Order: sequence, then structure tokens, then C-alpha cells
Amino acid sequence: MPNNSSFTARNASQELLLPALEPPPGVSSDFNNRGGYNTSGYALFSFFLLLGTGALLARLYSQARYLKRLQFEDYLAIAGYGLYVGWVVYCCIGLLIYPGFYVHMWNVRASDMSRILYIYHIGANLYTHSMGLLKVAIILQWLRIFNPLGSRNAFYWSSQAVLGINILFYTAIIIAQNFICIPMQKIWDTTIPGSCFDGNRLYLAGAIINFITDIFVLFSPQKAIWGLNMTKMKRLWVSFVFAVGLIAACAIAAFRLTAHVKLPHIADFTFILAEIALSSTADMLLLLVVFCAPAFWGLLAFRKVSSLLSHFKGRGESCNNEAGCSRERLATQSQKGHQTGSDRHADDGQEMSIIVNRENDRNLRQYNGEV
Repeated sequence: MPNNSSFTARNASQELLLPALEPPPGVSSDFNNRGGYNTSGYALFSFFLLLGTGALLARLYSQARYLKRLQFEDYLAIAGYGLYVGWVVYCCIGLLIYPGFYVHMWNVRASDMSRILYIYHIGANLYTHSMGLLKVAIILQWLRIFNPLGSRNAFYWSSQAVLGINILFYTAIIIAQNFICIPMQKIWDTTIPGSCFDGNRLYLAGAIINFITDIFVLFSPQKAIWGLNMTKMKRLWVSFVFAVGLIAACAIAAFRLTAHVKLPHIADFTFILAEIALSSTADMLLLLVVFCAPAFWGLLAFRKVSSLLSHFKGRGESCNNEAGCSRERLATQSQKGHQTGSDRHADDGQEMSIIVNRENDRNLRQYNGEV
């Protein structure tokens, strides 16, 4: 949130038609030709929206075709995607319409700052809710992939800890950012009497914790991957695929953190707002793509990847011809499924929805019918 003192004084003196910020020496305000990079902004946010939509549709199509149902985490991701769409359409596109992308604050009238601050406030809520839902969905998916039988091992408890931290953090930040000012309307309308605390510290603390939780959420599968019963090269490849998401998340979260670090020291709020919008959109998009990534693998290489991911279920050494796999391996898998007292683990152990090996499932059901 910007330092509102400059245009607050103008509001009080009815000078709402003047610039929201005094231009630097030698520069004149221009309300009609504000400058900026609006064309690039429309292209970027349209691309982000299409990519997120395509990722979710691929996930839902794969779930419907191969798993025949949606999991709980799918519904969380759908809700997170809806908030992501609201963020892009209402906040990002809204700011592109006015004041624009990378527009200096001295080219914006003081009377327009209330609308800009309101969009900023709504955007902060959409971003926080979306990030919280998507991170919970990813953690639940990791548990379903890497611990399908629900074993109470180190991975299970560490995932539960990260899950609890995320829920508590995002709940707290949602409450706090809506009570920065009392009354709430003063957050975006500085003419209303009331009191506020320093929202910059809140948003900075949120950006720091968000950066840390991104690392924990995306790094958590690494230990489980290196414990898989597969060749070193296969483990290295799977680890690399997951690490790409980790590296990208760290880079984007660091960029967003940098913008929030600069925010209290820069009076030109509308200019740095473009950096916050870009980094926040990329952050949400990355989490959505990470959650939906198994769908890409399944749609592009169903049989090849399903053979590889049979190791995620602890089935032991892979078999080139699944129809010729030994009766003992099928019996072992059957026993593992019955340890939980529910047939659903045969499905749950094959998360990465669309990568389910239908031939394996058919063989397992045939064997169970014989006994």
C-alpha cells in the first residue's frame, strides 16, 4: 500500500483534479497521454489466462477420462483457478484500462486514487485466497502420489506440518489485510476519518512467508523421489522435473518480494504496481501449472510415464510387459490395498490421475476375483 499522505492532503483541500504525485523537476503531468506499456500488458495477461485455463482443462479432461472422478484437491484447484481468473480480469485488466501498465503516478489524478487502491485491495484478497487453495491442493496431491497408503512416515508428517502452516498463515493474512484500517473503507478512500496501521509491513511479511512456503511445498517431494525403487538416472530425471517448478517458484516469489521491499520507499505507487501485478499473476499461474503438470505427462506419454510411475506405488522393479508380470507382484499390491480396508487405494496410488495404467488395474481386478 502506498504512502497516502500526499494525495490525502489534496483530498482534504478539494484539489482532486491535480496529480496524485508531484512530477519530478522538468517533467509535466499528462492525464491524456499517460504513457506505459499497455499493449504488452494485454498480451502478457491474456497469455497467462490462456495458459492457466489450458492447464486446468487438461487436468479435468484427464481425470474424467482415466480416473473417472475428481479428487478433493481438484475442487480446491478449481476454486483457486476461479479466483485467479478474477484477479486477472478484474484487477490486472482493470488496471490496464486505467491508469495503465507502468504509468507514473504524476500522470494520474488524485481523484482516481481511490479506485486504484480499491482494486489493489480486492486483488490482495483474490491473490491470498487463490494461493492458499492452490498450495493446499498441491500438498494433498503430493501425499496421494508419494504416500498412497497413508503411511505415517517422515514425508507424511512433514507434509502435514507444511499443510497446517499454510492454512494458518493464509487465514491470518486474509484477516489482517482486511483490517489494516478501521473502518475498512479507509483502506481505499483516504478522505474517510479513521485509523490505519502500516500495511507495507504486513504485505512485506506476507511476501517473505509466501516465498518460504513456496520452497517447502515444491521441495518436499525431493526426498521421496530419491527413495524410489528405480534406477539412478530415472530418479534424476523425475527429480529434475520437480526441481524446475521449485526454481521457477523461487525466482517469481523473489521478484515479488523485491517489489514489496521497494514499495515503502517509492512514492510512485502506480508504476511499481505493474511489477506486483506481473509477479503475483506468475506466482498463481505457476502453482496452477505445477498442480496440473501430471495431466501433461499423461496426455503426452501415457504408457511410458505410467510404467515409470508404477514405482511411486512401491510396486518394486518395473515390468516391460504388464500382462506378463508375476502373480506374486499382483498379490503384494493387493495386500497393500487391503491393509487400509478399502479398495480405493488401488486408484489413489495411481494419482497423477491420467497416468493410471488401465491394464494393471484390469489384471489386479482379475486376480482379486480369483481369490
